[in-house]
Amino acid sequence: MFLSDYSFSKKETNFKVSLTSLITKSSGFTALYLLSFIYFGPVVASIYQIKNGIGYQNIPKWLERFFKRKKQFALWGFVFATVHAMLSMVILNANYFGSWFEKSDEKSGKMTLNGELSTISGVLAYLLLVLVASSSINSIEDSLNKSEWNFVDIKIGLSCLLIGVLHNFSMVYGQLDLIKELTLNILMTKFVTILFPFTVIMLRISLNYGPLKRKIEKVKNGEIINKKMENDKINV
Repeated sequence: MFLSDYSFSKKETNFKVSLTSLITKSSGFTALYLLSFIYFGPVVASIYQIKNGIGYQNIPKWLERFFKRKKQFALWGFVFATVHAMLSMVILNANYFGSWFEKSDEKSGKMTLNGELSTISGVLAYLLLVLVASSSINSIEDSLNKSEWNFVDIKIGLSCLLIGVLHNFSMVYGQLDLIKELTLNILMTKFVTILFPFTVIMLRISLNYGPLKRKIEKVKNGEIINKKMENDKINV
């Protein structure tokens, strides 16, 4: 991100401006990736269940350790998202986010449609993340039943991830007109940053709806059992 925005730009910049912009963008992408890893864990567990026909009690040890540290990933993601939100409010002007504002000779430029959508999606994603992070507080977590916790953890959390992907995509989309200044490889690097989060969302949707969801439920209920494990029990 640092190289693509400054090394290939024709405009002169100072180190302070570059460092602030670098921290702002990197903290946002870090928060998005940490949130993606949280929701990628259940995807791995579901695939493991479908392949081996076993429930959560028989998942690998490394995956169990990952689920135990899930809250830590979420809290760190919230910290990086907060840093990103605070710095974005400080530097939200046409000098830093040129693609968000219309070109004008006036001192205060008018924000473009892409800039407004980026701002709204970013604020909405952060507010949803605040709700998810608040549910990690012990007193609040203990007051939620299973259905309420699943609603916050899955539906609100995935909605936050989806809106975060849209927010980052709008950032990339706003720089498509700079393709003459940016090489294609640098532009593709920006798209790669949202590829993994988008893939996680698609996998979660495919596993939570349709035939795969029914098969996973059968595995959890013991209706589908790994034949090798069943034969081992018979031999014992």
